[in-house]
Amino acid sequence: GQFLATGRYTDLCGDTITNEVVLSVLPTRSPVLSLVKEARNLDGVQSNFVSGVIVADVGDRVVYRITVGHIPASQTPVQYMQLVDRLPTQYTFTAASPAPSSVSSNILTWNNATLMALAGGSPYTNTASAFTIFVTGTVISCTSVGDNIAQINYGCSTDCMVFAAGDSHVFSSE
Repeated sequence: GQFLATGRYTDLCGDTITNEVVLSVLPTRSPVLSLVKEARNLDGVQSNFVSGVIVADVGDRVVYRITVGHIPASQTPVQYMQLVDRLPTQYTFTAASPAPSSVSSNILTWNNATLMALAGGSPYTNTASAFTIFVTGTVISCTSVGDNIAQINYGCSTDCMVFAAGDSHVFSSE
């Protein structure tokens, strides 16, 4: 941002003179967050969480692991954050740890209080550990590829949120 100094005066002839001067330019600092989304099919042959694509059929239980971190090179702490996870329509949500603050259709939201508790307190600094959320559900349809998108947003309140990081995961039928 920058600050402007504006001076106005009236000269001897009665003319108003305005002069604007840039006093300083301040670089804005933003936190740098990371988000990694991985999945595991509990009913398939898969024993580890993977990124990218997993294979899942109707009735299979799939667990998503969402890990949020604050990059050490980040220049400022996070005062407020919100995590939104948009589950695929081919998937029925059954549980999460910790529980989301709200569930609307297949959109799960974790609020600032929950996330700050996971982060070890407010503000979330670049020296704090990453935290993890698990989301479990069941595949109910395999008519198309299921795309699951999560994003972490930050700001100073719910009124001034900006996107920080996101990741997605896909499942398809065998």
